[in-house]
Amino acid sequence: MKKAVTKQQLGPRADVKTMDFFKVHFGTVNAGAEYALEAFYSLFRATLRELRGKFQQEELMLLIDGMRDRELTAVNAGQGFLNEIEDAIHLNGADKLWNVKREEIIKKIRMLSVSQRALLEVWAHGFWKANRGGNEETMEKEAMREWAQQLV
Repeated sequence: MKKAVTKQQLGPRADVKTMDFFKVHFGTVNAGAEYALEAFYSLFRATLRELRGKFQQEELMLLIDGMRDRELTAVNAGQGFLNEIEDAIHLNGADKLWNVKREEIIKKIRMLSVSQRALLEVWAHGFWKANRGGNEETMEKEAMREWAQQLV
């Protein structure tokens, strides 16, 4: 017998287009929102499995570093990720810092679907929101290395 899952009440906000989408595809806004919230976690984990082994450790650390001080926006999910990483490479020299070949990592990101980019962006951003890393550079790098192991 399956154990009942305890659910908690949320109060997310959504734009009119999203609410209309939920009504059309799920019958009610609440049914659509509940599905979307529950599905996101499953899709996130499935996508991480798809991405496992596609990047080298140093490349993953560059992706994490590239999301430092960045905020995600649902409207542009996955669409600006390549730009963020290219900025980190071209403006901040992240490719040299992490000893990564810029052409290779850019090619790998371009080969991903927008959905894969979006969830990789969430994964990299998650490092910073999980309060990983310390105040010292060596502690931060070690924490990044540990986080990157999820996808190596």
